[in-house]
Amino acid sequence: MPLYEYNCPRCKKQFELLIRGREKPKCPHCGSAKLEKLFSTFGAKTDATAPCGQKKSSVQHCCGGQCCH
Repeated sequence: MPLYEYNCPRCKKQFELLIRGREKPKCPHCGSAKLEKLFSTFGAKTDATAPCGQKKSSVQHCCGGQCCH
């Protein structure tokens, strides 16, 4: 059961929906079925120490073994 992110052009709201099977998504705010599916990426929050010795956060991260701060 994937979780998708949508934008509703009618009421200008962004939201996530859990879509099951062939279920047709509707805006939970205005009920519109005309939605724009947003590109979303996998995300995880961690407090582990990065290879550079700094703490990782949801905003700062190290990539490819080198700090990108």
